[in-house]
Amino acid sequence: MFFSAFVGGYGGVDVRSRASPNVCRPSQRRGWTVRASATLDDGEKSKRVQDRLQFWFSEANVKRDWFLRSKMSPDGWVKADVFLKFNTLKVLGLTTDMVMDAASTLDGVEIDQETKSIRGVSARPSLERNLLAEQQKIVFLTGLGPDANLSVVKNEIQNLVEPEYIGIGRFKDRRAKGWALLELRSEEETNQFLTNFNEKQRDDSEIKALSYAVFHEQSRIDRTDISVEMCVLHVTNIPLGTVWRDLWEEFKTIGGIYLSYKSGDSTEALLKVNALNVVTKFESGLVSVNGVRLDAELLSLEEQDKYTKLTMTGEGLSNSDIDIESPVERILALVKSKPDNRGGARRTLEITGLPEEAGFRKLWLWLQEQSAGVRFMLRDKGSDKADLFFSSSERMKAFIEYLEGGGLVLGTEVSHREWTADEVTSHYIKRREEAAKVE
Repeated sequence: MFFSAFVGGYGGVDVRSRASPNVCRPSQRRGWTVRASATLDDGEKSKRVQDRLQFWFSEANVKRDWFLRSKMSPDGWVKADVFLKFNTLKVLGLTTDMVMDAASTLDGVEIDQETKSIRGVSARPSLERNLLAEQQKIVFLTGLGPDANLSVVKNEIQNLVEPEYIGIGRFKDRRAKGWALLELRSEEETNQFLTNFNEKQRDDSEIKALSYAVFHEQSRIDRTDISVEMCVLHVTNIPLGTVWRDLWEEFKTIGGIYLSYKSGDSTEALLKVNALNVVTKFESGLVSVNGVRLDAELLSLEEQDKYTKLTMTGEGLSNSDIDIESPVERILALVKSKPDNRGGARRTLEITGLPEEAGFRKLWLWLQEQSAGVRFMLRDKGSDKADLFFSSSERMKAFIEYLEGGGLVLGTEVSHREWTADEVTSHYIKRREEAAKVE
């Protein structure tokens, strides 16, 4: 499954149907699967297929998994050969018939031999998630540290609750963020768990249980907890001629998450990092590029909010002379890097018919909560249109299939249009020209 929620994403399992006494990092698990698959007999392969099918068709997964939902018929059927494309089954060298045979003896799913399809027995969840209702059942455990994994979480909550879903917050490089998401069965169970867990914790314990609302409010205002929030630095003294790649290789080693920098002709950059203590590394002269020491200053909360808007819309920071590449420039660069312009065309989508009350922030948060895979979004104030630029053509295709299957955007049916190669280039050049006029 390739969709994930929140800024860095989280890896989750349906804990009702899986027991994982020996948890390892995803990279280790994939490597182990590749090495061991050749030695597995058909019975062991069948058990692995059943394990994955049980998770994939669980309600906890289906309501989050856009790709799987996009492959479902209105009645919830999924062609068996779809699962052969998933990495965890691809390495086993399976056939469609082998997947069907494994599913035929699995509780919780049913099969159709005529169409070679599988579906979950339970009712198919709504295409559009009831996010407000879900949030009332979500708890965050914070302060788990960089070694957070499923075993750590289960140890902390044992004898208190059995979540339907556990997600470990992770950065894009799969490092743990130090928090975990728990989805419980009801709002009442959530409130009871919050009370019981925090009562049993010692006063000096760093591990806390927070409601969805409290966690996100703390994320907005608390810049001191590495497990909750990132911070943004204004980096200066970059040597002229420095290329983005050299700068990024240095910043990755100190916890860099996102870099905004124009290669070659700028001496300043914005860097998003995963902890405030990175600032001390700059102050101690430990960060340099091409032999030159770099300086950095922490942005204020107000400036950080503007930075967040910058990364989403391409608008520059006010009161700042930093020359940053906007999403428009990034998209143009990507499109122009492809001789036939197909890369950009396959990742750019226009949606029309958005409700008037759905402002930029509301739409952006909805797309992130739905894990739609939108990397950049451009939307003019008061317009019912939005340009969506996806992280991959596959993510855009899944979103299109969701819309064409009757999926709603913020409770509204919208239309969509894919760009041709020529339209992508001309559209974003026009965007750049319009932005220049405003400046």
